[in-house]
Amino acid sequence: MDFLQAHPFKGYIDKTECRGITAPQLQVVFEYATEKCCNWHDSAPKEFSATSGQRLDMDILNLYHLCFWLIKPATALDDCALVELFTAEEQVPTWLVSHWWGERIRDFVACISQHVIVRQAADDVAYWVCAYANRQHSISQELSEDVTQTSFFKSMVRARGIVLVLDEETVASGPATPFSRVWCAFEIYVATVDMPELVLDIATTTDGKAHFLTETPTKSDHRLGPSCAPELKALREQHFPLGVVKPGMHFCIQNAKATVESDRAHILNWIAGRRPWLEPLSHHVKYARLNRSLAGFFATAIWPQAVDKPRLVEELGLVDILAADTERKQLNMFFSSSSFTDDDAKILAKGFPPVLEALRLTFFSKEISSESVCALAAKMPATLKVVVLKFRDTKCMIGDRALAALGESLPPGLEELSLKCNAGSDIGDAGVAALAAGLRASLRSLNLQFNYTKVGNAGLAALARNLPKSVKHLFLYLAGTAVGDSGIAALADRLPQSAEVLDLSFSNCDDGAVTDASVAALAIGLPSSLKNVKLSVCDSYKVSDAGVAALAAKLPSTLQSLDARFFGCVRLTAAGVKALACQIPDASRILLDLRPSADSDMYFDSLEVLRAWQLSAERLDLPDAAVLPSDLEIAEPAQPFCEKRLVREKLKELFYDADENHNGMMSAAEFVRCMKGLNSRMTRSQCLRLFRHAEKNKSDRMSVGEFCDFLFARPECRLVAEVD
Repeated sequence: MDFLQAHPFKGYIDKTECRGITAPQLQVVFEYATEKCCNWHDSAPKEFSATSGQRLDMDILNLYHLCFWLIKPATALDDCALVELFTAEEQVPTWLVSHWWGERIRDFVACISQHVIVRQAADDVAYWVCAYANRQHSISQELSEDVTQTSFFKSMVRARGIVLVLDEETVASGPATPFSRVWCAFEIYVATVDMPELVLDIATTTDGKAHFLTETPTKSDHRLGPSCAPELKALREQHFPLGVVKPGMHFCIQNAKATVESDRAHILNWIAGRRPWLEPLSHHVKYARLNRSLAGFFATAIWPQAVDKPRLVEELGLVDILAADTERKQLNMFFSSSSFTDDDAKILAKGFPPVLEALRLTFFSKEISSESVCALAAKMPATLKVVVLKFRDTKCMIGDRALAALGESLPPGLEELSLKCNAGSDIGDAGVAALAAGLRASLRSLNLQFNYTKVGNAGLAALARNLPKSVKHLFLYLAGTAVGDSGIAALADRLPQSAEVLDLSFSNCDDGAVTDASVAALAIGLPSSLKNVKLSVCDSYKVSDAGVAALAAKLPSTLQSLDARFFGCVRLTAAGVKALACQIPDASRILLDLRPSADSDMYFDSLEVLRAWQLSAERLDLPDAAVLPSDLEIAEPAQPFCEKRLVREKLKELFYDADENHNGMMSAAEFVRCMKGLNSRMTRSQCLRLFRHAEKNKSDRMSVGEFCDFLFARPECRLVAEVD
């Protein structure tokens, strides 16, 4: 046959589990089938196929047809697998594909092609597909009464994960036929129960377009950075069809069928831990465990989009399904709906599985208030070790009552706490103090983001007093708050001495509140074990070279990375840079922004750049590194800073007004609309050139800091004062 002429036998690959097929090789099969299938017909008897006797086309062609017309004829002469017509070298699979042979070939290929994109897989990444890996003329050699000796099981041991391809509903079959097939059920069991370290990706198509559900954000979801990954995952999954999901939420492995009845008995008995030849049990605790786990997986995946449809959460029984998933250890959900309410949060809390160890929830709705946090806190399982709550909309009304409820309900063995409630929240000192009082001694990572809230020195001091000594990773973001020298000094005095990562932001705090004394206090309090330090005090006009010198003098010898953001500290000069340059360990990764204004060149993203600047400074005989004055008395700047601060605050208001998606990042289109609002004479191309110049990370998204930093020194800012 002509396929064999184009792809003659290359040689035998001894291990079936190493006969994966790559996406380009699969595309060759697909293109051949597309060209030839018009000459084929469905040869199956009427009792087995609804299209029996019909001429085939790509709207009908499935793997049963392809095996009859292509795979078996092409492999008969050498009794080989189809993959062995492409290569004699092992192609160890990264993914095993679990699917039903009756789905359309075009849908299967669409799913694999999209999976390559979602997972950003290279061309040589192999997928194990039984039809192409098994030798169809010696199929008995691939099977065994002991399912762990089958090629299916051995390939899963080799793979990183499983791609479960679900067929959409057609005239002939569906939806989600694999849930009724015992071999697919076996593969799902292995991925969810027997080998939970395997990744489970679920794919389907609607009108030829592939959709994916994944347990966590993929590499492609991280293309705009880690903070945007959950949102991109939610956007990617929001159109996954409900019709395919529903069978998964009512899955019963004991009802699954097999073409060969003995296969069903072997698989069910293996799951139940019984002899393979026995009559399978109709009920078993391991059957129930798999059924609950798969239903819970789909419930968590579909819940965010069900919230937007009236009463759908109730109709699907999502609360009961999720609560019944008693083996679930992690719950990660991202609610992008802007209409998510306190009532929705109360319903969600009722569904928390009883033995959760990690709870990660992100909300993007301004309809949320302290009621939501109180409801979630009241239902948090005592088994939790990780709690991450992010409220991304700056208009949500989270206040002190929410923090107090959370502090009272923190699980006793909590190891990681992350809470994000930025501008718009009604959080103050009382709330922070109440939360701090509930921090557990087991805590190892603490991440609190309360930018532009009402937190002041009293709240920060209360947090410092209650900071557990066990904390190794501390992230504290209090930009735009009333925090100043006394609060920062209290924190510095109580920093855990075993800390390895320290990330602090006190940028844009109340006028003149953060001074050299703050930076010096932090420097003195730096734990000797620190490996990574990030400090942001942007727009703190009372921070000068003396503060930078104090920081430089106390950098730990263990330091591996330093990120210092001092942009807009108008008293900084080359002497401050010189002080840091002399003290940073040679092996460190750095990012230093010590620019007093946008036109300064004191920005260094690597040690090489810093060292080159240092050599240049020596040639130019720049002043020596600053020395910290003992009294730390800082004179007022000659030019009043309050007007500059007012402009930056108005720039921030512009940014958040233009940020239509409320994700803290401005797109190019949003930037264009914002700039044309400032100056209607600007053309779109002019605006886009400005955007490309200002957006440093080249991610097609601009942060509020980049927006303010870039526009602060530009003529367009003169128009800001006219904008309310």
